[in-house]
Formats: sequence, C-alpha cells, structure tokens
Amino acid sequence: HAQGPPRSARPRVFLCPGACVSLLVQQQRTRVVVVVRAGAPGPRGGCGGRMLSLRLVIQFSLLVSAATRHCAPRYINLGMPKSGSSSIYSFYHDCMHMSASHWKIEDEFVGLRMEFCDKNGLPLFDCSSKPCVDVVAQMDFEGDHTGNRKTCYIPQITHIEGIIFEYPNATFLLPTRDPYEWASSVMRWTNMAQRLSSCHFVSVEAPKDGEVTSLVTFYKQFLMRTRTILHRAEKLHGLRWVEFDITAPNASRILASTVPGGRPECWTQKNRNKKNPSSEIAEPHTDKV
Repeated sequence: HAQGPPRSARPRVFLCPGACVSLLVQQQRTRVVVVVRAGAPGPRGGCGGRMLSLRLVIQFSLLVSAATRHCAPRYINLGMPKSGSSSIYSFYHDCMHMSASHWKIEDEFVGLRMEFCDKNGLPLFDCSSKPCVDVVAQMDFEGDHTGNRKTCYIPQITHIEGIIFEYPNATFLLPTRDPYEWASSVMRWTNMAQRLSSCHFVSVEAPKDGEVTSLVTFYKQFLMRTRTILHRAEKLHGLRWVEFDITAPNASRILASTVPGGRPECWTQKNRNKKNPSSEIAEPHTDKV
C-alpha cells in the first residue's frame, strides 16, 4: 500500500497498487485542496475516463506540494542534538557563505516555529525558515534548560517521512557519533537528558532520565530507523542523503561533496571538548538547546 505523508494535520490515505483515482483540485484562498476519489480498474486493468493511475497521483501531489511551499531548504540536518549541528552550521554558513539557520532564527526557536506550522497545516519550513534559508542545521526543541518551556518537538523523529515527502529535492544530512560518546555528551549538557526523557514517541523508546544505557538504546534506535527510511526513499524516489561520523577523518570530504566547489577545510569540530577531544563535543552557549 502507498501511504500519504504522516502529518498530524493531514488525513492518512491508503491506496492499493493498481487502484484508479480521480482528482478534484480546488483553490481555496491561499490553499490548493486536492480531493481524491478511488475507483476500481477497468476490465483490461486500465484507468478509463477521468480516472488516473496511483503513480500519476503521487507525481501530481508532489507538484502541488512544491507549488504551495514558500521555503524549500537545500540542505536539512536530520541528526540528533549533540551531533555536530554547530559545525554543520559553520561549514555552510561561515565558510561556504550560504544562508542557514541553527537552533534559533531571528531570536526564535526553530523547533517552535516548525511546531506552529505543523499545528496549522502549513509546510514545516515556511515558519522555521523565514527568512528562507538554504540550510537548516538544527530543527529540534526539547524545552529550554530553565524549565519554562517544556514542549518537546523533534521532527527528525516524528515527522521525517513528511519532511522527505514535502522536500524531495533537498539533500539530507545524517551526522552520527559513537552512541556512548553521544550519551556522555547529553549527560554533561545542562539537563538535556532529563528533557529528552520527558518526550513521548511512537517509533522509538524515549530515554530514561539519568540512565546512560537508556540513552544509548534510544540513539541506536533513532539511527536504525532513520537509515531505514532514508534508504527506502533513496531507492524509490532517488532521495539524496549523506551519513558521516563527525569524528571520522573523512567527515570533511563527505560534507564537502554535498556542495559544488565544497571545501573540506571548511569542516571543523567547532565545540570539541578540550579535555577529551575524541569523545566529547560540547555546545558553546549555556542557553542553547
């Protein structure tokens, strides 16, 4: 079965292979509404009259989605926090001179902007990338360290299929690191472990506060699920994505390959822990998520 993008603001649509459908396109103010009606194939297996094949419907839906978007980032980081987002931002923005957003844009949390778009049925990056940017270096929000905002919104987990569906022309980045090193970094960073433990997911098990093994399991599940989804999208739709270990010697070469004229020397581990460079990358600002 083919499933539409799993966005909370949109109904899910299931159609069997070979099904025929008709489309009714309506312009309602600033929205384009597509009404899909399913039907059975004809005696010879074809779709007659005004009925269309499922493949054409998917292609048409992608065109409608692209036409109604205002912002379409070229590079989207799907990695977890504490996985080199500062270095990714620096690579594209500071060295390659591309427009980019990190954890905040115009003094607002990117994750909270995306959540607003999600709740209002808008393309996710139309809120988070205003002004529109080429690179989204971080998009999650686990509540701030003061405890004043307890919202947990991690779209690289909860909305990854929808993001891929809505932005098929983007290059997706999956920065990784050793799971135990990642857990150690999270445990050392303000109260991030506690904030992550308050999140609720369906596809992965949220980590338990203060338990390194739970954080490691959570991170491994996240990577396994993300790789599976990206591999499938690459095979079916030619999605472009790269995975790289942020501590590996070839990280600079892999990231540079994503940009025409990319410069490997632009990649530096911005927040490498000075005491233990191989195992810790700490974020620079105490108020950063």
